[in-house]
Amino acid sequence: MGEAPDIQVDDQIAALISGQKRYNHEAMNTTFQIIFPPEFEKTKVENICAACFQLVDSLEQLLSKFIPNSDVSRIVDLDANEEEMVSFETLDLLNIAQEMYHKTEGCFDLTMSELMLLWLDDHKQLKKPPPELVAAAKVRSGLDKLVILEDDIAVKVLVDQLQLDFGAIGKGYAVDQMVAMLQEYGIDCALVHGGFSTFYGFGQPADFVGWPLSFSHPKTNKLLGKVTLQNEAFSASGLTEGFHIIDPRKGEPVKSRVASWAIAKNATESDALSTTFMIMDKTDIETYCKQAPAATAVVLEKNKDEPHQLGDSTAIELV
Repeated sequence: MGEAPDIQVDDQIAALISGQKRYNHEAMNTTFQIIFPPEFEKTKVENICAACFQLVDSLEQLLSKFIPNSDVSRIVDLDANEEEMVSFETLDLLNIAQEMYHKTEGCFDLTMSELMLLWLDDHKQLKKPPPELVAAAKVRSGLDKLVILEDDIAVKVLVDQLQLDFGAIGKGYAVDQMVAMLQEYGIDCALVHGGFSTFYGFGQPADFVGWPLSFSHPKTNKLLGKVTLQNEAFSASGLTEGFHIIDPRKGEPVKSRVASWAIAKNATESDALSTTFMIMDKTDIETYCKQAPAATAVVLEKNKDEPHQLGDSTAIELV
């Protein structure tokens, strides 16, 4: 999977809250952060943040392929036609992932790990694998090879050792669960992010309409646009040295696009879409955004300095 270019918190908000009401937590190989307006009581939000971060840790134990006996590790170990019980959270996320898989006509797919390994050498540089190995890996990949057994709270795989990796959606899901917990505790205004690549903002801080963010060219750092989040999410995805994204339809790495950003109604979807928009062509992105009006894309093509917006969100302002 690719490495996302950072999204920046707008300087005005940064100045407003610098040194106040920011709470960080390391999990899922990144830094999660919750930002509150200055007027929030410190003791209250500290306790709530602790509960949120405990929730993220519990999700990591379920979703990480690097943790033995996690839900994902047990699924990956299954042989064809075997079943495995999983947690409600993992089942929920797999349902979302399969919905995205079908809505994007296979462009979003969590099972690309085997193909990725074929295309990378020991230094994570691209190499040309034998076509027959790529073809065989494609046959063993695809979220259509996983069957969700709702009544049994379990999953069944149709091929041996289906390689699942929640890296393109797990952090967004964790952000959404944190937001839900904050709101359950009565918090009506906060900005939550996972690794500066997926943000969700709700409420109105100070005199702002929403939470202002900005995003830049991943190579030149030139400011490309600004975003104001009002009960919605914004995510980034891209290619950097040693990080790549596989097009599931072709079984080969994406090469024509440098970065993409996505707005959606929640962080799980925006996280998934920012990766998907690296793969889809512009016509397919426009079609998707028309069918999902809350979604909007910004894409940056290779060797281009200016991005292109696809979708009708007024939250994004290109500069």
